[in-house]
Amino acid sequence: MKIHREFYGKTKKGEDVYRYLLKNSKGTEVAILNYGAIINKLLVRDRRGDVQNIVLTLPDLSCYEDNPAYIGCVVGRYAGRIKDGKLVIGNRIYRLSQNEGKNTLHGGFVGFNKRVWEVESRVCQSFGEVSLSYLSPDGEEGFPGNLQAKVIYRLDDEDQLEIVYQGISDKDTYFSPTNHSYFNLSGTISSVEGDNLTVYSSKVVKMGEDLVGEKELVDLPLLRGSSTVKDYVDLLEGISPFRGIDHTFYLGDGELQRVAKLYNPSSGRSLEVSSNCPYVNIYSGNFLGADILLENGKGVKYGGICFETCEQPNGPYWGSNFLQANTLYSRKTVFKFKVE
Repeated sequence: MKIHREFYGKTKKGEDVYRYLLKNSKGTEVAILNYGAIINKLLVRDRRGDVQNIVLTLPDLSCYEDNPAYIGCVVGRYAGRIKDGKLVIGNRIYRLSQNEGKNTLHGGFVGFNKRVWEVESRVCQSFGEVSLSYLSPDGEEGFPGNLQAKVIYRLDDEDQLEIVYQGISDKDTYFSPTNHSYFNLSGTISSVEGDNLTVYSSKVVKMGEDLVGEKELVDLPLLRGSSTVKDYVDLLEGISPFRGIDHTFYLGDGELQRVAKLYNPSSGRSLEVSSNCPYVNIYSGNFLGADILLENGKGVKYGGICFETCEQPNGPYWGSNFLQANTLYSRKTVFKFKVE
């Protein structure tokens, strides 16, 4: 296991940004930026032994600074949409930054995805890890509490990438970070519609206006046999005001459990996702297109799929499940890569 640090560039504010490369004994490699806690690259072999990047990657730092698709980054403080930018704790209402119409999306105008994080790294016998920390001050984007956030990326020799999300605040607050990487197991610029997809949940959060989550869960018909991303697109179209996957599935709260499996027949690569988060928002890159310049060419619709494990969508608006002051938040998501 090896970790290498290299200079990546300077932000528009003049902040130094570094890239951390973790490489295991099988040649699997993940590149992490301390800007936005971004997964910059993820190199995995296919059935022929060829190694390719299986996440969407932007050309340079300036593109990550102007990244409306949130490619590769950690979003926070709270992933997803919060209706009317309204956060409720007890009898108190906080007003958040409204960066998507009247709603708050992925933490506001300057969320975790636009911050430079402090980094520590270490190598053990069977894994290497990069730990990124950021102190979000009280009132940032309207959120209460000085929140010490941490994201740990851990790669082991079994081709397993583990992400640990932690946070502690000096005031009651809400916290639901997630990683917004787009996976394309083919290693090429192409649609993922033909990839096999299994989601281990049949309950999705009902969406209201502006794609904001409601409290109600909707039961989905069971997909039988080998299902594809396109099969899920077709299935979900009946309950959505749009075509494509951008839906939050309910997993239940508890131990680490299966979330989803993605398989690309042409390369033989598979991705198994597990988490102890109670929800996962799956997004099929519905708004990706040629206007997004990637490292290896122009983007395409459905060109990648995200597995955004998270807390209750729109939770701050409902006033439910807030993080109590001086209480440690800790969640884990695991991406397991195989060749079949």
